[in-house]
Parts: sequence; C-alpha cells; structure tokens
Amino acid sequence: MSATTVSGSAPASDDGLLRNTFHVVPPPPPRQKAWSELAIVVGLALLINLVVILSFIQRAPVATPPADPPAISVDLVQEPQPEPQQPEPEPEPEPQPEPRQDAPEITPFSRSGEDTEAPAGLDTEPDDSALQTDSKEDKPEPDEKTVKAQERQAEEDIPGWAQTILPGFDVRSGKPDASSREQQAARSSGGASEFFNRTRDAILANVNQAETANFQGSSEFEVIIHRSGKIKSLRMMRSSGFKTLDQAFANAIVRTQPYRYPAGIQSDFLPIIVELKSRSPGD
Repeated sequence: MSATTVSGSAPASDDGLLRNTFHVVPPPPPRQKAWSELAIVVGLALLINLVVILSFIQRAPVATPPADPPAISVDLVQEPQPEPQQPEPEPEPEPQPEPRQDAPEITPFSRSGEDTEAPAGLDTEPDDSALQTDSKEDKPEPDEKTVKAQERQAEEDIPGWAQTILPGFDVRSGKPDASSREQQAARSSGGASEFFNRTRDAILANVNQAETANFQGSSEFEVIIHRSGKIKSLRMMRSSGFKTLDQAFANAIVRTQPYRYPAGIQSDFLPIIVELKSRSPGD
C-alpha cells in the first residue's frame, strides 16, 4: 500500500474534495518473526519422536527363542530284509551195503614133508566160530610134547581113503611129493567124481561175475570140510596170477557152505582139491 501526501499549498476548499476522493488505509500488522515458526516445527518433531520411543519402551519384550543346536548329519540306511530260509532237503537214506562175508584165510594144510607156506595175498580166515572150540587166549599154549603128540594123532586120524589113491578126495595122491598134475589125474576118474563135480559146480555158481569179468585164469584150492558142512581150512595151492580173481574164488568157496557131506565117510573132516576157472563172456 502507498500513502498519498498532499502539499499545503492547495486551497482549503480542496481538502474536502480530496478527502472524499482518497481513503486512508491503516498500516499492516507487524509480521511474526521467522524463528517462532522454526521453533514450532522442531517442537512438533521432537514430540512425535518422543511418542514413538515411548511406544517401543512400553511394549512387552518378546522372548527370544533359544538358538537351535548344531545339526548332525545322519544318513539312514535301510538294512536288507533277510531272505527266508529255505528248508533244507532231507538227506536221502544211504543204501545199506549188502552184508558180505569176510574172505577166508587161506591157511596151509600140510602133512609131513609138505611146504606149509601159503601164497601171499589171501590171508583171511573163514568165520567158523562154531568149530573153533578153544582159542589161544582161553587156554595156555601147549608144551612141545603135547604139540608133537597132537601132530602124531592127526596123522593117525587120516582115513584110509586119504592114504591111498582115491580120486577127488586124496590130498597127496598117496605120495608126499605128488604134483598138482598127478592129483588132477587122480580126480578125473573114480567113484567120487560125482561129489566133486557137484561141489565144484555149486562153488562156480556162487562166483561173483562182476569181480571176475576182466580176468581169465584158473586157481586150485585145497578145502577141508567138516562133517557139519562148514569149512575148517582153505588153502590156495595154485594161483591164477591175479589176486582179485583168487580172492573172488575164495569168497565163492566160503559162500557155498554148508556143503553136503558125503555119506559113508567115517572121518569128521573131508579134504578136497577144487580147481576153479573163470568163465569167458560167452559162457
């Protein structure tokens, strides 16, 4: 706003005109100082900050959860399921071996002047416990005089048909040094051939062909038969050259017992000589 000033040189009549023309404006009110506005702004800012701080202070403290323990790495391994056990198969019953008679011992049977050594290889004794009444363990060994007396008595007990040339039953063919060929000739004829042939055929029927199939030969045995039909002594006089074949023949002789003791023989022991020959595959 501007103020108009009128000089005093104008006439007085003009004062009223001027007054009617101009209006007097009062001066503006004094302006407030700038520092008061700044103080208000600062006060408001402090008040707001104070309110915010008090709100945090008055709020209930939140419990801090405990820290987690350090993690441990664990690998889970699933064990394999055990396989179901299969029932064990029942063992098959073993076939029971057929009872086999022990091979007889081919013991020397000699008279005075004969060789008492038996061929090596066949040294088993026939199982004839019924005929062996006394054993070495049951009675003391006899003295030398008793042994000689028994030997003399045994020689006296040889029947007459054994002292003479009786075909098929003669041990020495009447001579201490008779050969197998002479004995074979003595057996080839005479009244005893029927008994000898029947006995030989019975023995050959009991020969195990499976044991003699791969061998060819003949063996000669001296067999002493008791009146009961049991074998008292068995001696191999001539070998076939094959131990297996000789043993098979000896087993057959044992399996054939009891033998039929011929009628009319007074002695309790009957010595015979048997020649056994293996059969060929075509027989």
